[in-house]
Amino acid sequence: MKDKLKAMFTRNIGMKLVSILIAFIVWITIINLSDPTITRTISGIPIEWRNKEVVNSATTSYVADSDVETELTIRIEGVRSKIENLTKDDFIAYIDFNEMSSVNAVPVHVVPKNEDTAADVDIIRQSETMIRGKIEEKKESRGLPVVVRTENVPAGYYAYVSKQDNKTFSIYGPKDLVDQVKSFVATVDLQNSSQDVVDRDVKLVAYDAEGNVVEADMREFSIQSTISVSIDLLPIQEKKVRIDWSGVTANEGFGIVEKESSLDSLGTIKLAGRPEALNRIGSELVIKYEKRDLMESVDINNVSLAEYLPTGVYVASENTTFTVKITVAGENTKDFVVKTSDIRIERLDKAFSAAFKEESVQIRVYEIDKYLVTLNATNLELYVDLSEVTETGTVTAELRSKLNGVPEGTANIDDDLTTYTVTVELEITEAKDDRESGL
Repeated sequence: MKDKLKAMFTRNIGMKLVSILIAFIVWITIINLSDPTITRTISGIPIEWRNKEVVNSATTSYVADSDVETELTIRIEGVRSKIENLTKDDFIAYIDFNEMSSVNAVPVHVVPKNEDTAADVDIIRQSETMIRGKIEEKKESRGLPVVVRTENVPAGYYAYVSKQDNKTFSIYGPKDLVDQVKSFVATVDLQNSSQDVVDRDVKLVAYDAEGNVVEADMREFSIQSTISVSIDLLPIQEKKVRIDWSGVTANEGFGIVEKESSLDSLGTIKLAGRPEALNRIGSELVIKYEKRDLMESVDINNVSLAEYLPTGVYVASENTTFTVKITVAGENTKDFVVKTSDIRIERLDKAFSAAFKEESVQIRVYEIDKYLVTLNATNLELYVDLSEVTETGTVTAELRSKLNGVPEGTANIDDDLTTYTVTVELEITEAKDDRESGL
């Protein structure tokens, strides 16, 4: 029996070994076809800094070279079923300052978080193997502005920053880095947003004085890396706009020569707000500009439109300011002797007739030199308003002027340096009936 068994295993042993080898190769081939070995690239693994207190103190700090990556990219290998669903969250990348060399270099380690994964994955390449840097003195910088920017705002809407955690930051960190930073920016991407953004954490980016990004980890400055931001998406409406100059006056002895503003030619402006706030404005935004008792000209380039808007309404145009130019000049005097026959009588009731008691009147006009040189008795267009006359007798009336060719309200008529009114006397009689006079 034993001889039969021995013969069964030893007969044609070469053929049997070849068959076993072929079977193994077939099995390996089937396994590789159904679950092959593959390679993958995984990016964005943040590099942790461990035991930094080893190199940091109250006055010094470790600063990585500017070209050092803060996130790691790795190339891994393994069977498809084990690695095809792995992400950056399945790995840890770190440096340990206990391992820092005498030239301030620290090796970068990367390992799977899960021990089971570690047995199935080979990390065959990593983008950063060593962090190099230097030890620097620390310093402080206070009151650096934090600006919130928006991008990809939906058409027809205005993005208003209704909340941001911090308007300024004081930073403390490596001297070379702190000296570079002049501001921080948090950019909110509103792509596909159709409603307000509430309490979104937005990454901070440091900028220098020329508007270039300062490559640094916010932890270098002892501040958080994000701020919480809320954005109101407000509909935009186009409104007519004009400036109201009625609140502009000159001091005694001065006059307004000219008033102009960039709003005069603008025509319309884009405003944003909740519908109820925009509706309160109506179809036209009137900017009431006031300057009282001016004694010199005004020329301002950046008057904020926001100061003249109701609560809850914002400027959605690119230009949020307007210009104002008011030309003021000193006044002089010019004396006239005017025949009363050249003075018109206006608004006298038809039941009465009026005649001046004097043949002429002396007046003095206070006016800006520019207009004063062109004035004469004719273009003053003097008149008296007798609309309040109700009976016959002698009346005293104020002498008035149309001031033809001179801006309305710029001149004063005076017959005495202590008053600003010239009066004339008229005799009021009953009007003659044309039929009684035989005409």
